[in-house]
Amino acid sequence: MRSANIFHSISALSADAEWTNEELDGALLEEGIDPNVLVNRIMAEIEPVLQHTTVDLGSGFIASQVGGSLPLIDVLRNSTRLSLSAVAKALNVSSGFLMEIARHSKAIPESWRDELMARASRSLHIEADLIRQALLPAMSEGGVALGQISRSPDTITYRGILDRSGMATKEKQFWLNLASQQRSD
Repeated sequence: MRSANIFHSISALSADAEWTNEELDGALLEEGIDPNVLVNRIMAEIEPVLQHTTVDLGSGFIASQVGGSLPLIDVLRNSTRLSLSAVAKALNVSSGFLMEIARHSKAIPESWRDELMARASRSLHIEADLIRQALLPAMSEGGVALGQISRSPDTITYRGILDRSGMATKEKQFWLNLASQQRSD
């Protein structure tokens, strides 16, 4: 079975699940499993699948066997050849923040997308359109991006992302202010 078919099957089966992301995370934590560590481990183990992904940073072309877009973390790491922690440091955010944004792209305000695109362009020299593509919440043609496999409708908010990000209060406040500025515009 091709990897795209496997991910499509996982997505279809997961969509029928009767639990929310928060309930699943809570159940994993009760069993002593950190959901973020689990996601990182799975992504490391399926690295061979990611090797079939094509990224041409010069033209902004993105093709993937698991949907029309690449997950944010993969775009950042493939574009820079840096570790996630080094990328997070360059963007002045926590690794947890990037992981949560990648997992819950539908919950982030547009102002956060704009800020992340600006930071990635300025600090990491990554084209803004490439970051925007990675942050698109909708999957084309039923494809599934890694880290965005849906279990049920995402009920996390941008405040929940910040709560789970591991960032200091000052940094959290910056992102909250950015989100509230968008609402007042």
